[in-house]
Amino acid sequence: MLFIKIELWPGGDRTRKRELGQMTIGNIGGDIERGDYAVHATEHPSDITGLPKGVDEQFVVKNHKRRQSVWALVGLAAVRAVAHHGMKEVRAELAEERAALRVVGATKKHMENGRG
Repeated sequence: MLFIKIELWPGGDRTRKRELGQMTIGNIGGDIERGDYAVHATEHPSDITGLPKGVDEQFVVKNHKRRQSVWALVGLAAVRAVAHHGMKEVRAELAEERAALRVVGATKKHMENGRG
């Protein structure tokens, strides 16, 4: 099982740390190539984020490619947690990031082919 704790350290001062949320990701099946994972994501109530009740989401990530970096699984679980909570602004920002990554990838490929 993976356990991720998100803490805020104001000004980098660990002695003033404040927990913002947690996530657990547990393997629940699959095979050597792909896995299924149970995810439990929580975020504490916050006046800043507008989450007066906090977040407590549970869902399953199915058919994840095990050969990917652990950060691919953590990132996917984080995106799913946001999507489950209905944060349209974050989804729009992620769409912009994906578009930017496609441009970077296309530019890199163009440069590798000696056309840059």
